[in-house]
Amino acid sequence: MPPRLDKLRLRAKIERRLPTLPRHVVIPAVLLFPFGLTGTTFLCGKLNGVEIGRRPVKRWDDDRWILTITHAVCLKAQVDVGDTVDLVLHPAPAVLPAELRAVLEGFEHAREVWERMSEAQQRTVREEVAGGRASDTRARRARRLLGVSTA
Repeated sequence: MPPRLDKLRLRAKIERRLPTLPRHVVIPAVLLFPFGLTGTTFLCGKLNGVEIGRRPVKRWDDDRWILTITHAVCLKAQVDVGDTVDLVLHPAPAVLPAELRAVLEGFEHAREVWERMSEAQQRTVREEVAGGRASDTRARRARRLLGVSTA
């Protein structure tokens, strides 16, 4: 197995399963092989030079992975379904947001809930909290997701 890379540059096509579903970039699995992915993983990077934020890349089938992209990113990058795009991707940092760490350190109940969660559940909570733009939003999400009363 080759050494893991910390950044990938690749080209892939934007697709959409149905008109009512989000757009996603379909990435051949062989292109993501250097990341050593085994399941859903959050990546950061750029699409045609436009920041995509923290986005999950998910296995679609044995040969392809999908990276969902937002309407706002498509508008900013001036791309749509059928377009081939340039991607620069790197793994999103897996650090706990400060607000989540504060809830875990400050509330025993929150720690107990966190410790009962699977690794995938912890990742989901971490990413939901990290997705908040403002610190108070991230703190509120951390308390809600870990069952800490705001009263």
